[in-house]
Amino acid sequence: MEAFDTTRLRLRQISNVDQALYCHLYTDDALMQHIATPLSAEAAQRSFVSACAQQSQDRQRWIIQERTSGHDIGLVALFATGEVAEIGVMLVADAHGRGLATEAMAAIVDRAFADGSIRLVWIRQQVSNVPVVGMMRRLGFARLPMSDPEAAEVRWNLGRERWLDRQATVV
Repeated sequence: MEAFDTTRLRLRQISNVDQALYCHLYTDDALMQHIATPLSAEAAQRSFVSACAQQSQDRQRWIIQERTSGHDIGLVALFATGEVAEIGVMLVADAHGRGLATEAMAAIVDRAFADGSIRLVWIRQQVSNVPVVGMMRRLGFARLPMSDPEAAEVRWNLGRERWLDRQATVV
């Protein structure tokens, strides 16, 4: 899992030097309100050690770095089970609203579908996280019907063929 670049970002495999960023993301109350209960500092440190140890073909995490500034701004992940993978992205507050999450997600979707072993990617989104709706639509994800209209979580998915068709029309 070597590093790779997009137009504005460099994505590199998470490593031991990334503990401060990882712990900041997972303990940030404002960010985590849209994901899960924030971790305590100790729990975030344990989670980081586990995340680094679990890096594999099926469990991939990359640090997102802005190429122009060199600043680490977030984390993107892909967790595969067979032909299906869950993906997600977390950015520091200063990086919100600039399309960087969309760019990172598109890069991970490309990567997921590149070798043909993944046929479907999906994400889960808290209903309260309204900006994610636009990102999912821009990327071509389809919102799955909610079985419970009161549910706090929405799921989106995107098939390989749809992604490849969309990419062919963009070029």
